[in-house]
Order: sequence, then C-alpha cells, then structure tokens
Amino acid sequence: MLEIYVPAVNGTITAKLHKIGEQAPYFSVTMAGRDWGGCQHELVLKHAPYLKPVVDLHLSTDDGVPMHAVPNAVYWVSGALPELGDFRYRPSETPEQCIAILQQHLRTDPGVVLGRVQRATADLVVLHSKRLVPAAFIRTAIEREVTTIVDELRQQWLAEAQIAKRLINNGIIQ
Repeated sequence: MLEIYVPAVNGTITAKLHKIGEQAPYFSVTMAGRDWGGCQHELVLKHAPYLKPVVDLHLSTDDGVPMHAVPNAVYWVSGALPELGDFRYRPSETPEQCIAILQQHLRTDPGVVLGRVQRATADLVVLHSKRLVPAAFIRTAIEREVTTIVDELRQQWLAEAQIAKRLINNGIIQ
C-alpha cells in the first residue's frame, strides 16, 4: 500500500491492491480528507500525476484485467455503435461518451475495437435488417469479437499491472 499526504487539500491518497474475502485482489486508488473521500481521480492526478499507471488500473484485477472486461466492453460498444441493433440494455450516454468510456475501460484504441466489431457483425446486420436473423445473433457476434480482443490484451494489461505494483510496493519519490 502507498499512502501520500497532500497538504494542499488536507487529504491522503491511498493506492493499493485491495482484497475482500475470497475474491481476487484489485487495484484501488482513492483520496480522502476529514469530511470527504472516494475515487477523486482527477484530484489524485493533479497532486500525484506519477500515479497515473495505478489510477488507470482502478478496479482492475491484480493482473490488470478490467472489472467485468467482456460484459462492460460489450455494453459500451452497444452504445458506441447504435446502428448494430436495439439491445435490451444500452447506455444513456452519447456514442462519443461511450467511445471514451470504452477506451478507458479496455485501455486500448477504441477505433480498432469498434472497427473489428463492425467487421465481425456486418453480414449479420444486413441479414437482420431483412428479418432473416434475430438481433441476438448480432449480440453474440459482438461478444465473441470482444472476448477475442480481451484475450489479446491480457499481456498488455499484465505489463501495466506489473508497473502499477512496483509503484505501489516501492513508493514514489516526487
């Protein structure tokens, strides 16, 4: 665990691998003062920009995998690409906001992700528009492609997690 007191706001930044019960440990970065606290990531980065590698992994597992990597990515993809069909659960955010959140969630280029999903679903979208296949086929294709992308990102995420662990375990000298 790394704790840094920030006199300018009379608060303490805490960066750690957190574990509750039997669940896998996950990265957590919070900041708290006497009467306030929480993620406060903008404030953390304002006072400790060198903690960005840890902030980027907030709520990711200790091997860097984002929380609910596939389902959350599918959710944000469905909001970023509304033309892929009407899903039961769709974000209320704009497509542009969904793209930004997708980038933050997967920590990769959202254009690449969205392009791959569009290519993987193109034929199904046409068939669905002709009422030849149900929308569920499109969703399944999105889930498959996102699962493949997530699997391809695991080595990148592991490397990011190793950097974040070193920052937490060795402390930082400003």
